[in-house]
Amino acid sequence: MIDFVLNLAKDGGPFVWLIMVLAIIIVVLAVERFYYFHSTDIDRTDFMQGICSNLKKGNVIECVSHCDDTPGAISQIIRVAILHRKDEPVILEGAIQEAARNEQFRLEKRMDVLATLAQGCGVLGLLGTVAKLIEAFRQIGIEGSFVNLTNLAPYVGGALVAAASGMTVSFVAYMIYNVYLSRIRSILRDMEKTAYEMMYFIRSGEFISDDRDLN
Repeated sequence: MIDFVLNLAKDGGPFVWLIMVLAIIIVVLAVERFYYFHSTDIDRTDFMQGICSNLKKGNVIECVSHCDDTPGAISQIIRVAILHRKDEPVILEGAIQEAARNEQFRLEKRMDVLATLAQGCGVLGLLGTVAKLIEAFRQIGIEGSFVNLTNLAPYVGGALVAAASGMTVSFVAYMIYNVYLSRIRSILRDMEKTAYEMMYFIRSGEFISDDRDLN
């Protein structure tokens, strides 16, 4: 398998080698983001129920410590709400919004790089194709009207390899990007729910579930 890939890269030229390097970077970014999202995946409702139950008992320090020990955007939103629970509603809401912006930045970290690499691989594939076709036409110019098709085959094949490599890596990278983007949007929705529910709890002392009318 490795020999096959190396042979393709050799046929495709320097642009294919560059695409392979970018593909490795894409894999590294994808794995890092996967583990980040996986490590921050918690049952939001159960976590909030536990926190609210302990807050009713007055175990504030325990709740803050539990949020500190739990990675992810949801726990940090809850932590900020607990720390500012005695402040004015405007201050509480502002603190939660600031925490939400910070967590959104962490969620979207390196996503722009992933999107750029996905687009860049497609462009590099096109450039590799053009470069190989230029070489093919140069060979035609050298041999004239009686050009040997056997001599042109490596250039045409290399052009196809470059195009296929760029499109393949670009497609896979865009798929990963869109999957992660969907995950980020889901977390942002959960953050919004969490912020509302914590403010409601702080005002009323009652925990509301997802299926309850919030109005």
